[in-house]
Amino acid sequence: MANLNVHTALAILVMAVSGAVVVESLHAHAERCRDMLSLVCEDEVLTRIFLYRHTRVSHECCKEVVRMGGACLEVLVIRDLEDPFFENHTKFAHKIFDRAQHLWAKCTSLASP
Repeated sequence: MANLNVHTALAILVMAVSGAVVVESLHAHAERCRDMLSLVCEDEVLTRIFLYRHTRVSHECCKEVVRMGGACLEVLVIRDLEDPFFENHTKFAHKIFDRAQHLWAKCTSLASP
């Protein structure tokens, strides 16, 4: 099964911050990824990852996450970590990536036949 790699994600974040071309590419890729999720699922997934409220990610949203792919989930997390709204979350980036990895594992196990 696909697995989120925290080190890879952090490397992408460093590259994204280091150059405008990479940042633009990252944001364009993030928009394509976001378009694969319904608004309800995007809200469920990102609330669970960033705010870690006791929200449940529905089975239907897990299917959308799996269809979107692990790489897209990483890109969405990276994009949102760059957002000023989440600036106080950057010191917890490793926890946020751990939550994303946990969500990915949960969704792949639920979405498997």
